[in-house]
Amino acid sequence: MQKLLIRGAEKLPDSLLNDIKKKHEEKGLNISDSIDVRWTLLSGKIASPENKLLLSRALSIFQVSAVHVLCNISLAIDA
Repeated sequence: MQKLLIRGAEKLPDSLLNDIKKKHEEKGLNISDSIDVRWTLLSGKIASPENKLLLSRALSIFQVSAVHVLCNISLAIDA
């Protein structure tokens, strides 16, 4: 895990990029053939300012998603 943290962002394998392109095409979206999608492992303990911003954004996404899930569960229970 430590090595992944140090290496930083890595490009997705071509097989996964092809899956992304296919999904976009199915939805009628046009994307460039030179799509560049990367992933990275983030840690709050070893975080650059850039990574702290990414962690903050990820936290916001999870919080909003959790609220939607809880609201849907509440609606299902009330129904």
